[in-house]
Amino acid sequence: MAIAALVVAVALIIARTPSDEANAPPPAAGESAVAPPPAASAPPRLRERGPSTAPRADRASVAHEQRLAELPEAVLPPFDPESAEHEGWQVARTAELHDLAWEMDDASTLTLVAELRNPDPVVRRAALDAITSQGNDHAIPYLEAVAWQSDDPVLQREIAETVDYLEVPALEDVISGKRQAKPVDPGELPGAPGVDR
Repeated sequence: MAIAALVVAVALIIARTPSDEANAPPPAAGESAVAPPPAASAPPRLRERGPSTAPRADRASVAHEQRLAELPEAVLPPFDPESAEHEGWQVARTAELHDLAWEMDDASTLTLVAELRNPDPVVRRAALDAITSQGNDHAIPYLEAVAWQSDDPVLQREIAETVDYLEVPALEDVISGKRQAKPVDPGELPGAPGVDR
């Protein structure tokens, strides 16, 4: 029975080829060139799912937008950047972010990543240092989303370096079998012949 269903499915796929659509006459006046929706007899999961027709870049941007929406708002500086109070606020906020680095929960990680969107460069640097210290690889997709959103090439580079660092598994994880080390091509190592880094 399953073989018969498979044969019918293959026959239907072969019968409707892209060349048939390309050679089809243009739609008459009042008709739509868009294919009708799937038949109502199709199982609901097949009508609702299926391969995305959106280009890969669009799917990635949707994923980045979703991750950015999950981040809390960055804590904005309450003082004028030229004031003495602002320096005190920077010191206090930097200490708060470094304290968050000791927490391994996702809320702390998201708070740290959110601070990468802070307009204050001192706070952004402290957040990136705290993320690196925390070592939580769950931050990677959120870091990539912030880099995708940012127009600052320096921040993008620093985030890429942090992501590279976080992707390296800890020795304990490799020994325990929780994670595997990625193989490295010796030709890509800094200082290898033919590599300019």
